[in-house]
Amino acid sequence: MGINEFNDEAKEFIIRDMFPVRPWINYSWNGEYVSSFSQFGFGISRFCDENGYKKSVLSENDNRLIFIKDKNTNEYYAANRNYENAPFDVFETSVGMGYSLIRSEYKNTAAEFKLFVPPQGQCECWELRVSNTGAQTRELSVYAYAELDTKLSPIDGYSKADFSTGFCGIYASHEGMVVPTGYTGVYFASNEKPCAYETSNRRFKGVYSKIAHPDALKNDKLSCEATCFEFCPAAVMQFDITLKPSEEKKILFLLGAAGSESEAAKICAEKLSETEFDKGFNELIASGEDFRSGVYINTPDDDINRRVNIWLKRQMELGMEWGRLYGKGFRDLMQDTTGFLPLEPEKARERILYSVRYQRENGNPLRQWEPVMDEVYADGAVWLIYAVNAYLKETGDYAVLEETAPYYNSDITENLLGHCMRGFDYLFDNLGEHGLCLWLEGDWNDSMNGCGILGRGESVWLSEAAVKAGYELAEILEHTFDLERYDEILEKTERLKRNILKHGMDGDKFIYGINDYGERIGSNDSEEGRIFLNPQTWAVISGVVQGEAAQSIMDKIEAELSCPYGYMQNYPSYSKPDDHIGRMTYFEKGVYENGSVYNHGAAFKAVADCVIRDGGRALKTIKLILPSNPEVKNSGSEPYAVSNMYFGPSNPYRKGDAPLSWITGTSGWIFRCVTENILGVHADFDGLAIEPNMPDCWDNASVTRVFRGAKYNILINNKNKSGKYKLTADGKPVEGSVLPVFERGSVHDIVCER
Repeated sequence: MGINEFNDEAKEFIIRDMFPVRPWINYSWNGEYVSSFSQFGFGISRFCDENGYKKSVLSENDNRLIFIKDKNTNEYYAANRNYENAPFDVFETSVGMGYSLIRSEYKNTAAEFKLFVPPQGQCECWELRVSNTGAQTRELSVYAYAELDTKLSPIDGYSKADFSTGFCGIYASHEGMVVPTGYTGVYFASNEKPCAYETSNRRFKGVYSKIAHPDALKNDKLSCEATCFEFCPAAVMQFDITLKPSEEKKILFLLGAAGSESEAAKICAEKLSETEFDKGFNELIASGEDFRSGVYINTPDDDINRRVNIWLKRQMELGMEWGRLYGKGFRDLMQDTTGFLPLEPEKARERILYSVRYQRENGNPLRQWEPVMDEVYADGAVWLIYAVNAYLKETGDYAVLEETAPYYNSDITENLLGHCMRGFDYLFDNLGEHGLCLWLEGDWNDSMNGCGILGRGESVWLSEAAVKAGYELAEILEHTFDLERYDEILEKTERLKRNILKHGMDGDKFIYGINDYGERIGSNDSEEGRIFLNPQTWAVISGVVQGEAAQSIMDKIEAELSCPYGYMQNYPSYSKPDDHIGRMTYFEKGVYENGSVYNHGAAFKAVADCVIRDGGRALKTIKLILPSNPEVKNSGSEPYAVSNMYFGPSNPYRKGDAPLSWITGTSGWIFRCVTENILGVHADFDGLAIEPNMPDCWDNASVTRVFRGAKYNILINNKNKSGKYKLTADGKPVEGSVLPVFERGSVHDIVCER
């Protein structure tokens, strides 16, 4: 059918091989509603009510189906699925920024099916165009099918569905005595009245048939009957249309959640029109253009350019708005927010102040909420301090430190700086016998949840991360002239650094930690898991080791943890369970944290490469984990999205597979590594710094960067591969590596060359 390809100008990826290794997903969302669309349009739809309760609107079966039947021959097919792999003349999907457009053509009938979530509302929009591309008039029946999810309790007797008297469509509800949300209804509506409808899969699909061959399509009309006692009723509308040659029929559909049938009718009256659909779609596209212009790069590598300029931004935005979809994690939101910060600082500010409401009084944030995860993970506070430090450098908005927010389940309210201070105190007051940070029920590695559960285990990785947090908090105090605790914070940070070097090293590498039983995890004495990636990279990132020692650590990673598609999280993988370590030892070898190429950790490694000023190695690290690496061409990963992991080389069954994508902090770390570490353009307290670590294979690059309202057009000349970079701004030399803060709205030409 053709070759899949990027269309950078349209910011789309065109899928023409419609049957890849696994479905390729796109996401569309607003603050209340999120949908995923496979290349066929299948996927989840989920809303979030005002109390944080999340509820699915669609079942997870084949869904959002468009059937077309020739009324003269009775032949029918699914225009957006092609179950029989019929010889379609056209069958492709454009994956765009918040929308998917599925095109098909079969026997002179063309269909275009566009799906998107509008900027406001707990709903999604379907736009269907059916046209006659032949020379003869066509008599067609068109069916739009959705399998709704009404389950809000275990009692199926609450569920019912019928055609609505208030709008053109089906309303299904689950109004019970005790249900968790007031959004008890799901509606599926059209802008015009169908000639027939169906509400039950028992009648539409049939009891013994499959959705590819619905029993109801054998009849001229659907049943036009209601149903009850079904958690997942069908919502099907039939439209009989006649198309002359070149004639087109457009039908609009709205799917969403509502508190009542009358509320659904009101929503449909407001939104279900061509004018509103066009307005919502145009707003969706325009909103993305606004923030995407904040950082724009041009390097000799087209693949890096399109990911930084287009796709990584989209992926970070999803994480910042919806966390990991199944829940919002403090660590996750802070990292995605920090990555997204240069693109939309106001949104980042809101996300930081929103997230600190989930910090406990003792300074340690929840691991996750919506739903709440009660396990005590110990790393949350470091990500808060990093995010606040980055925000201040980006904006100079020190007033944010005085913004107040409550603590989780507490009557205490404190300003943002106080939240950071409590986070620091939690990290540095909860130390074990070796003076390292307590591991508790986990740190970044959620699956090492058995190491510190008794309250004695100490994490070397967390201690390294805390050192970085201590230095960054001291920076904040220095620039706000709040020096009361400045010396104390630096002294505690330096002491922790010394303890890491004393107790966290094993020869020429760092262990992961010391568990509750005094066992040194990740040491040379370990039978399995003798070396871990993150303690090595973060020793460099945090400044615990520098110079030749840092270079040696990074060389060891290359020697012991590299593979053709990235860097393993640990080696060797665990082959037998060990409750003293945790659930990672129960995973199959090469899966998740147990020896996979966990791309989040590999992205940390690329940043560490830049700390030792090896931009070439950093670029290689990033290129290895991108889906464009030929070694993972059959991994299943979407070509336009960064995956969470690849199964590691030790996996006996599926090495190199990428079962999870989109939902990962990897996107933000790659974005920042390319823009801030390799190209070297990063915010500082006093201005915009330019400190490139360009790989030798790049002679030049350019960056357009909006910083505090001014635009910096930056040219980096790297043809002379050695020597110190020098800056000019608008033709005038600049001392050092930091450009001044220019007037908001002004535009400046910057040259950085050796």
